[in-house]
Amino acid sequence: MTSSLILLLHARGFGSVWRTDNLTESDRIRRLLRLNPGERLLGWLYIGTPQRLTPPRRRTPEDVTDRISVFTPELMGL
Repeated sequence: MTSSLILLLHARGFGSVWRTDNLTESDRIRRLLRLNPGERLLGWLYIGTPQRLTPPRRRTPEDVTDRISVFTPELMGL
């Protein structure tokens, strides 16, 4: 689920990174977020807008015709 959200954010022009560290187990953070004893904080999702020094360049599509095949029932005798 997190990776899908990260991909969506990047597709929309945002930068994001998922991090886990010792703060996920901090008593102070648990109190701040009002976590119940049975709840667990898995990590942090940082979201921002990347600073672009140059405009993004359009990528040239790679030729993949030698790696694609098309299923045609006629050729299979069906």
